Amino acid sequence: MSSSSKRPNFAPTALAIAISLSAAHLHAADLPTGGNIVGGSGSISQDGNSLNVQQNSDKLITNWDSFDIGAGNTVNFHQPGSNSVALNRVIGEDASAIYGNLNANGKVFLVNPNGVLFGEGAAVNVGALVASTLSLSDQDFNDGNYQFQGDGNNAAVINRGSLKADNGTVALLGGQVSNQGIIQANQGNVALAAGDKVSLDFAGDGLLNVTVDESAIDALVENHQLIRANGGQVVMTASATDALLQTVVNNTGIIEAQTLDNQSGTIVLKGGFNGGTVNVAGTLDASAPDSGDGGFIDTSGAHVKIADGTQVTTKANNGTTGEWLIDPTDFYITDSSDPQTDSGIGAATLSANLEDSNITLATIEAGTDAGDIHVDAAVSWNANTTLSLKAHNDIHINQGITATGTNAGLVLNTGADKDYSIASGVSVTLSGSNAALNINGTDYTLIHDMAALDNIDTTGLGGAYALAKNLDASGTTYDHVLVGVGATDAFTGTFAGLGHTVSDLTIENTAATTEYWGLFGQNQGTIRDIGLVGGGITVEGNSGSVVGSLVGRNFSGTISNAYATGSVSAMNDDMAYVGGLVGVNTYKGTISKAYAIGDVSATSKSGYAKAGGLVGSNFAAITNAYATGNVSAISNSGRSYAGGLVGTSYTTIPGNFASITNAYATGAATANGSENSYTTAAGGLVAENGGSINNAYATGVATTNGNSYRSLAGGLVADNRDGTINNAYATGAATASDGENSSAGGLVAENTGAITNVYATGTATALASLSSLAGGLAGENWGSISHAYSTGMAVTNKNQAGGFAGYNDGTITESYWDTDTSGLTTGSASAPPTGTTGLVTGLTSNQLMNAASFSAWDINAQGGTDSIWRIYEGYTAPLLRSFLTTLEVNVDDSSVTYDGSSHQGSWSATAEYDVNRIFGHLSGGGRNAGNYDIDMSGLHSNQQGYDLITKDGTLTINKAQATVTANSNTTTYDGTEQSGSGFTATGLVNGETESVLTGVTTSGGGRNAGTYKLTASGSADNYELTFVDGTLTIERKAITGNISADGKTYDGSTYANTHGTLDDVISGDDLQFNTTGAFANKTAGDGKQVDVSGSLGGGDAGNYVLTTNSTTTANIDHKTITADVRALDKLFDGSLAATLEGVLNGTISGDEVALQLSGLFASLKPGENRVLVDAELIGADAGNYRLIAPSEVIARLQGFVQSADYQSAIDSQPQEQRELSAPSDTGYALKIDTDALRLSAAK
Repeated sequence: MSSSSKRPNFAPTALAIAISLSAAHLHAADLPTGGNIVGGSGSISQDGNSLNVQQNSDKLITNWDSFDIGAGNTVNFHQPGSNSVALNRVIGEDASAIYGNLNANGKVFLVNPNGVLFGEGAAVNVGALVASTLSLSDQDFNDGNYQFQGDGNNAAVINRGSLKADNGTVALLGGQVSNQGIIQANQGNVALAAGDKVSLDFAGDGLLNVTVDESAIDALVENHQLIRANGGQVVMTASATDALLQTVVNNTGIIEAQTLDNQSGTIVLKGGFNGGTVNVAGTLDASAPDSGDGGFIDTSGAHVKIADGTQVTTKANNGTTGEWLIDPTDFYITDSSDPQTDSGIGAATLSANLEDSNITLATIEAGTDAGDIHVDAAVSWNANTTLSLKAHNDIHINQGITATGTNAGLVLNTGADKDYSIASGVSVTLSGSNAALNINGTDYTLIHDMAALDNIDTTGLGGAYALAKNLDASGTTYDHVLVGVGATDAFTGTFAGLGHTVSDLTIENTAATTEYWGLFGQNQGTIRDIGLVGGGITVEGNSGSVVGSLVGRNFSGTISNAYATGSVSAMNDDMAYVGGLVGVNTYKGTISKAYAIGDVSATSKSGYAKAGGLVGSNFAAITNAYATGNVSAISNSGRSYAGGLVGTSYTTIPGNFASITNAYATGAATANGSENSYTTAAGGLVAENGGSINNAYATGVATTNGNSYRSLAGGLVADNRDGTINNAYATGAATASDGENSSAGGLVAENTGAITNVYATGTATALASLSSLAGGLAGENWGSISHAYSTGMAVTNKNQAGGFAGYNDGTITESYWDTDTSGLTTGSASAPPTGTTGLVTGLTSNQLMNAASFSAWDINAQGGTDSIWRIYEGYTAPLLRSFLTTLEVNVDDSSVTYDGSSHQGSWSATAEYDVNRIFGHLSGGGRNAGNYDIDMSGLHSNQQGYDLITKDGTLTINKAQATVTANSNTTTYDGTEQSGSGFTATGLVNGETESVLTGVTTSGGGRNAGTYKLTASGSADNYELTFVDGTLTIERKAITGNISADGKTYDGSTYANTHGTLDDVISGDDLQFNTTGAFANKTAGDGKQVDVSGSLGGGDAGNYVLTTNSTTTANIDHKTITADVRALDKLFDGSLAATLEGVLNGTISGDEVALQLSGLFASLKPGENRVLVDAELIGADAGNYRLIAPSEVIARLQGFVQSADYQSAIDSQPQEQRELSAPSDTGYALKIDTDALRLSAAK
């Protein structure tokens, strides 16, 4: 192909253009043209369809006008050795299209900035091949500095053929690089690199180092077929050091770098870490099927997407299995049915590939991604492989991880000061007998059974342990602490439950001498992610006991994500400190993300009895915790404290600061004493508080019983002894009964500390023999209370009940009570002479739901603010925002079709929510079609619900579709204007009838008979109307006509003169009755049938249908005619017969009628004589006439005939008598001889 022929470059949409090139056009290419050696020495020759390059120097530079190899053509490079390099640079304007053969014993570089295509059928067999659309200078080439530089045109290199360079290198470099064929470089290197600047370094060890120095716009590297480099390496990279542009690396084909001759293979798919994407599908194989170890596979980029069903293996059948590294930013393991995130793998795909590879997920921080790993779907495998989760930030295990292989392993590494978390109900199982766990560089001893758990005291209290699976302790009742038995033998190591449970652990000892009781007696280490299910602990003894289900005493230890469901009790002669989870938390100990739901009981004969649903006595920090069990504390001669969450919380030990944050309790707290007891205190959350309580609430009842000297019951805290309470509330009832002095408050019974931003709704009841103080919020206040309100009742038997406080000798500011629900008009029942009631104001229930009543508070009626209080105006009293979950709810800008019912629109939330925590409805909307502004002022929540951030919207009620059809009607002509009979509508909703279509009218009609279009028109508020015409048919009125015929005189025709009358004609109509008739025949007669018909005429004739008689009768009289008759004179012949002639007068022309005459002479007397006439009519029509003819006429009878008349006489004879020959006129005479006329000779 000549160098002047033009073809499109493979840029900027290189792959699309390359694919669209005509195969016939490219196959027409023959051999490279215009070769000019500009560096080194050699020669170029052509022999038929082969071109030979003889290279004489180790490096050869040739500039070509074009470099194409057509199908069936061959280019051979004859080089000095395998390390010789030939640089072939295309300086023409066409891309290179290679469909033939390229052979070389050394290295061949083909550089064409316009694009390079190895088409179907191309066969390349060289020592090494570099095909690039990035330029390489002569100087860099000669210096061995293989830095390829582009000009930003993003031209592509595409292979659809077969490229082979065993023990060598195949490198395809360009703005976009695609393999759609076969590339093989066993024990060599295959590199596909996309960028605008790429460096190649042929290392001395035979490996190729590829560096993308500058990225290219839309850089793309992809493999759709087969790349094989067994015993070598395959690199697909678009990752640049500048890494500012989006890059993509795709694999949907097969990449094979199996171990060969004990040389492991390496596969690297690398995208940029600032927006680069690596899409992994197909097969990546770096296994060792025969011998040696498995290889290494690296898929790295800001976003690494592993397609479902991707097959990756580094398995070694006779060696050590290799590793697959997935190295993105944030990474998600998701259910395969879920949409993949920007970076992620399906759990099924991960699990399947763990059977054949050790897999490492290692994240980095890039952009907005912190480098978290999210396990959002369960992963499981049975092979002896290791899953390593190495996060730059945190690891979130939200679904289970299960490894059952004998030697399976799990590695969890988090960033500095970061952590892993295991969601509730989720566990990590490593059940293999030789399974391994490493967390942040520490190897853990896996606990597989209760015996191993019970043996930790022997194996080392400072070690790192983890539960390999759930443990079942049923069937055994322990009489001792399992871990950290003695007061001085504390557990100091790390115990990772991995989300597992120990079920039915039962510890019972009725002669206890040990001080600390629990699964762990004393903890100074870390215990996390463990649950105790069922079972329980019961301790009795002469000495004091500190008892908790999990830990007796947590001394500077850390407990997190732990819970217990069993009951705990202690009955001692001395002190009894009992908690549902921990007996005592002290000296900088921390308890977080913890809960207990079992009942707790502490009984002391002579000492302190402290019982808490979670912790008996607290001197340190508790956060994010709750308890739901019922709690009781009994002391016969000491003090008893029962708290729904904590018995007592003090800051009395140096270095300690007791704090409770983000906590709640729902169980009942009961403290019992006797007449020998000094204090009996029960609090819904804490019995006695000397530390801080923040963001806490209690809903259980608090009750004290017995005849102790001092009885305190508070909905949240019984005795707030110099402690602080902030952002807290209580809803349970508080009852302090019996004893000498009792105090009860909806929130606190007695306060000497500082309380702010609190409220209480429960009833406070104080019943005592000497002093009974009850207040809706505080029984007695000696400290400070601000920004508080109460709504409950206060009841005493000593008239010392206040709506807010029973007694106040402290400071109360900006606080309120509900005068309606409490029924009390006094805020504080009593105060000392020097005391002050402070600013406490009674409000009605309605006023409590009005934000304006709390103008001095940090309160807001809008959602999403940082105010302390949130109020739903008109619906709730102030709510503490810290307990509300922020939820954005938006009115859906929606539309409905009018259906006759009222609509208020719909709303949706941006996150899942509890439908039982949102109340009310939207405001606005309507019933009729139109646009409505919808606001969310009617939606509200409660204290355990939501801080609703609302966004108003619009509801459109579209008109419903209805069809209105003008009613068709058929009537009869009545002489008036007629119209339709209304309309019928279909599509009306909700039982509506046509009566709602008040704007619809019909028109059309007329007066005369005929068909008229009826139309409906108009509009309706709620309907989009389609109109269908109707038809008015005015039928002609039926009337009857009676037709009669007149008689007549025969006239030769059938014509009959008729006339008629009409019945039921509309008065005033222009109507004529036209009649005709014809006799059945023309003959005369009486009662003859007349066929008659009638028709209507006139302007209104078309409005009637006429029915008439079809026959009648009439007479045709005979027509009288006359006859003119004459008799002919005759010669006497001896007879009387006369010859008559006659004419009829008055006959109808054309009639077949004639006059028949006969006559006789009255006598034979010659001369004038009468002739008697007999006249009658004959012929077919004779019967229609009556003849009037003369009865006689006069004729002459001659007796002698002169000779001159002979002939006449003879001629006058009747024919039958003409028997004589004519006489001559000579001498004959005619004589009468008797009765015959004879001629005789006269001579």
